[in-house]
Amino acid sequence: IRWSEGLEEIGSRAFWYVRTSMLELPGTLRTIGDGAFENAWCQELYLGGSVEHIGARAFAGSSLSYMAFDLYSPIDIAPDAFVDTYLEDVDLPWDCSFENRDAYAALLAEQCPDCTVWINNPPSTVAEYPTNTLEITTIEDGVWKAYNGSQPDLTIWTAYDDIDVTALGDGLFKGNQSIRSFYPHHCGWFTTIGAEAIADSSLACVELFGSITTLGDGAFRNCVNLTELTLPASLTTVGSGVLEGCTGLKKVIVLCDPALLPADMGAVLAGVEELYAAPDATEAQVQQLSALAGYAWYEPVARLGETRRQLQVMPYEPLPGDDFWYDEDYARLDSYMGWELNLVLPREIDGVQLTMVGGGMMNRAAAGDNYDVKLPVRSLVIPETYTELPLYAFQGCETLETVVCYAPLETLSEGVFSGCTSLREVVFVNGVHQLDRCVFDGCTSLQTVYLGNAVSMNEYSLLNTDGSEAFPQAQCITDPALLPDVDALLEAVRSEPMEAPEPEPEPIVAAPVGEAGAPFLGTWYGISMEMDGDVYALSDFGITMVLTLNEDGTAELFDGEENDTAAWMVSDGVALIDTMVGTLNGDGNLYLSEDGAGIIFSREPAGDAPGAPTMPDAPDAPDVSGVPAGGVATETKYVLATMDSSGYTMTPEMLGGMEYSLVFHEDGTVDFVFAGTPMPGITWSMGTADTADGPAEAAVMNYYGTLLYAVVTAEGLDLDYYGSMLIHFIVEP
Repeated sequence: IRWSEGLEEIGSRAFWYVRTSMLELPGTLRTIGDGAFENAWCQELYLGGSVEHIGARAFAGSSLSYMAFDLYSPIDIAPDAFVDTYLEDVDLPWDCSFENRDAYAALLAEQCPDCTVWINNPPSTVAEYPTNTLEITTIEDGVWKAYNGSQPDLTIWTAYDDIDVTALGDGLFKGNQSIRSFYPHHCGWFTTIGAEAIADSSLACVELFGSITTLGDGAFRNCVNLTELTLPASLTTVGSGVLEGCTGLKKVIVLCDPALLPADMGAVLAGVEELYAAPDATEAQVQQLSALAGYAWYEPVARLGETRRQLQVMPYEPLPGDDFWYDEDYARLDSYMGWELNLVLPREIDGVQLTMVGGGMMNRAAAGDNYDVKLPVRSLVIPETYTELPLYAFQGCETLETVVCYAPLETLSEGVFSGCTSLREVVFVNGVHQLDRCVFDGCTSLQTVYLGNAVSMNEYSLLNTDGSEAFPQAQCITDPALLPDVDALLEAVRSEPMEAPEPEPEPIVAAPVGEAGAPFLGTWYGISMEMDGDVYALSDFGITMVLTLNEDGTAELFDGEENDTAAWMVSDGVALIDTMVGTLNGDGNLYLSEDGAGIIFSREPAGDAPGAPTMPDAPDAPDVSGVPAGGVATETKYVLATMDSSGYTMTPEMLGGMEYSLVFHEDGTVDFVFAGTPMPGITWSMGTADTADGPAEAAVMNYYGTLLYAVVTAEGLDLDYYGSMLIHFIVEP
């Protein structure tokens, strides 16, 4: 039975029990009603491409054994439309997808369990079989081994001499300048394209059907006319040099596992205009294919059907470069000098493109500035041009709430946000590749972290230094579709700039002091210093200070090594010497003060200040020879290994390389260097110290009247410095 074009619907039971062997339904047909061909005698059904619905029991009980659907996507087929038939084969269009084939197989699986869904072989309008003569075509044991013809568009038989054709032999079309395209048959057993099978030929199009498992070495080498290629998911072996010299390739779709692709394919893939991974490729596979093709991890290849992710550029206006200090040689932003609380870092200053945030960039937010004022920064935005944030870059920025980073960082360094107790949101717009240790150590307010889908973390990334969880990994957002609203986050913390403190007074310009300066004129000798209410003799520290005040308004201060010159003046009976204030005491001495500390000067060069304490006498030199194993080694330099302070562990590098060292001498004296400054006149003896684990052997140091204990440990010595820090010393390597 054949119908003319124009028919759109066949009603229910319209051809119930019809006696015909073949049904060829028109391309305009949309609906086949319930039971329309139930119990019909038809054995073959040809269905056009417009059908949308096949009703209940439409072909139930019929003699159907074969169907051909001209359909490229699944339609609505009732679950009993083909029950109780003899259906064995369904053919779909030759160029439909495997997804379409699998969808129809699933639709028919229950009602036609013995049915196989096929994709048709290429039609003669697309490709033709080779001339079947011994002089032109040789096929042996299922392998096409020789071809001497000139047909441009070729396919191959499903079987030859009753043997399934499975492969193109090595070098079959090598150097052939007639071939334009090749399409394998679609029966599912064509698996192999041999080594150099189509190399050096004029091939412009090849269909790698989804049954192909093997591409031999150099299979398409130097096929310069080849512009597009799809590597099917069925591939299990890809030889070397498969695409070598394929300079015309514009588009490649990799549906197979990228791990199969040889390294030499990377150079070819890097040059194509369009490169896609499989629609269901994992993130690891996307990154692997991207790496092979030389794509940056933050701009990976796209999955088929998606748009390739591009680097997002920071859309905000940066702060003026004049408000920053930077290092031109290292392209490093070192510090901020303005008063804004919402920092948007500059991309460049004076033509220097910045790539690195310096370790001291946020010092004012963490520790304050030379006005002893902290800058309570609330938000920070980093442009896409930056590539590096150093260790502990934002450590201790307790007011920082929101960080938005457009820089695609290769590594987020150890402890970079440690101690940022107000930090709530951290957004890496372009992602971050890997996280180092304890990145969010002590970030007790953290709520939102967006890291991007290319991130990898070690087991310590989201822990505090004490091993507790700083932030649950389950709350780290990696799906790009869930990128937070950055504008809203920044708007929520937008603040007015901080009011700048009063500037320092203008420096005094040297001018004759006149009669008011007479009581101060002449030379003064430093005898003692006052700190925190205590008075110490300068001689106990080996310090020499000589101050000379001249009539011309100049002052000279000699510290035993260098002579510094400053200006001075008298105002309301007080001497102003640079930034210091000098007053005359009732005993005729000059008291020079600055920032709460003071130095007492006398007209006489010798003697201690009145009331200045006398340093304790050094004890008799102890016998420290033969100190037991594990004790204190004399005449040996101990140096700082680490320092624990305020809950943080710091290394010498983090302390700026300043020297902290101890040398115990057998005469009972100690060379103690603290923060690069030698502390003279300190003595020691062996003793014990009370520790959490009980009494412990210790070197007891008389530190200007206070006893400090350096407890012996297996590694060296632990010195408790006034309870504010614990310094771990080891023997100098």
